[in-house]
Amino acid sequence: MKRLQDLVNDLVENIAAQTEAIRQGKTGGGDKHGKRYVRAFQELLRAGDSGRDALVPLLRHPRADVRVTAAAVDHPSESLAAGLIESDNQILGESLAVAGTPFSLQPDL
Repeated sequence: MKRLQDLVNDLVENIAAQTEAIRQGKTGGGDKHGKRYVRAFQELLRAGDSGRDALVPLLRHPRADVRVTAAAVDHPSESLAAGLIESDNQILGESLAVAGTPFSLQPDL
């Protein structure tokens, strides 16, 4: 098994690469990176508590996509994850609006 820090680095690199591939409309590249970060995440979970602990610093990562993913996988039922996801969905919505893609978390009335 790889060192935990190497797995965390793989996770971060591939989350970021998937996001960039999707932003550029390259779904195949996004899929490739998605599979890689899922594999790294699975290895971290197999490491038990030390693997989960290795994810905690990612909750303060500068990239929103990394923070949201770390929160969702490390603490899926806690309010921290929900708060980060809500915040980052707003950021995503603003980014998509700038790109000309309509996005709303609220239903149209």
